[in-house]
Amino acid sequence: MLVKLSQTLSSYHLAPHLLALLFATCSRPLRPYLSETALSDTDKAIVVACDGLWDVVSDEECKELLDELVEKDGVRKEDVAQHLITEALKRGSTDNISVVVCWL
Repeated sequence: MLVKLSQTLSSYHLAPHLLALLFATCSRPLRPYLSETALSDTDKAIVVACDGLWDVVSDEECKELLDELVEKDGVRKEDVAQHLITEALKRGSTDNISVVVCWL
């Protein structure tokens, strides 16, 4: 159904009806996790990721991984998101994994 749904969403006139059906039949609430945090002068990056990462890597572990990758291992900042995806896979994530690292 998801493949057909994603293909059908390109038909704009059907999209509202299909999304309403999806929301009505979903077995779990479709509410995103949101938080608000004030940035400080010591913050280096913002990581935006889906649960494929967050199910296996905690916020604190992610911060430690960022520091380790850039400062100790010399990984280029442009490549850090891919390294976080690889780490999630190593930890057994079976969900889709999307990661964006916004450097401050």
